[in-house]
Amino acid sequence: KSLWASGFISTIQDYRNWEFRVGSGLNIYPSEFTGYYFGVDASEAIENARPIYDPSVAYSVTFEFHSEYPINENWVFLGGWLSSWYSKEISDSPLISNSITHRAKVGIRYVF
Repeated sequence: KSLWASGFISTIQDYRNWEFRVGSGLNIYPSEFTGYYFGVDASEAIENARPIYDPSVAYSVTFEFHSEYPINENWVFLGGWLSSWYSKEISDSPLISNSITHRAKVGIRYVF
């Protein structure tokens, strides 16, 4: 069992019927977490392909842009972009190919 710290701050701006949110966050992961998800123990190691890896405390930084627009009384269009940067304790893992991830979302939400 382990706990990690997470913080996120954002601001919302309205422009006509659009709502825009920009935010940034920081996650701090304990070594138990990074070892479980990004570590490689002796039983999982593969010679010349996946070496043993025992990471320590790690962090990630996140940036988000999100927008919403009401289509009508009950339906809302939404879209956004989220980018995360990972510390070397995560990105140096043989299980990880990049130190940055990007995610896009587009959708429609029903409001009851």
